Amino acid sequence: MADENKQNAGTEIEKSIVGTYSKFEHYYHDNRQKVNYVVGGVLLAILLIIGGRFWVANRENEAQKKMFWAQQMLEADSFKLALNGSGKNLGFLKVKDKYGWTKAANLCNFYAGVCYLNSGDFKKAEASLDAFKAPDDIMTAAKKELLGDIAMEMNQTEKGLDLYKQAAAATDNEAFAPRINMKAGQAFEVNKKYAEAKEFYLKSKELYQGSTNKAAGNGGQINMLDAFIARCDANM
Repeated sequence: MADENKQNAGTEIEKSIVGTYSKFEHYYHDNRQKVNYVVGGVLLAILLIIGGRFWVANRENEAQKKMFWAQQMLEADSFKLALNGSGKNLGFLKVKDKYGWTKAANLCNFYAGVCYLNSGDFKKAEASLDAFKAPDDIMTAAKKELLGDIAMEMNQTEKGLDLYKQAAAATDNEAFAPRINMKAGQAFEVNKKYAEAKEFYLKSKELYQGSTNKAAGNGGQINMLDAFIARCDANM
């Protein structure tokens, strides 16, 4: 009986499938043009999505290659060449304009900010860094730190101190956070804000002590921070 029920159930499912397919055949016959347009439209959308992703990937790879020369110039402290390029070699500004909407173009804003800052053009440095969309906590901290440097160069002390504070709060990365906390502490101490400076020094010391990167000379940094902390205590 159970086998007979299963067989009957199977037969009913087959009838349902056949019936549904038959209905689709009739619908397709009566509405062939409409169905073809719908199916064709879906296929076209899929092809456009795939093609768009392929195009974006190609543009990204090309932009990364074009940017490499400018990165080398930046590392060599040739800031004008890094910005403007030379001959067939594109600078950061051209790469950004030519390959807009790519990650490389976004990164060019950051690099351009570094170049302008080192060239003493603080307004353009600020504008370039403001245009940069930081993809992670480390780059957020780096952006805030550089904007803090610019503010200090432009005698906007309170703004600079606030940006250093934001940079220190942006990441706990052991390769970056101890240094930016120390830098923030120094900036606050120079401006006679000893209590805040001490907090940053203590945070920096804590991060150095917890770092797994023992090859970074943490012992020397910790001794230096102890001296900075004592100096703040003496002035409070």
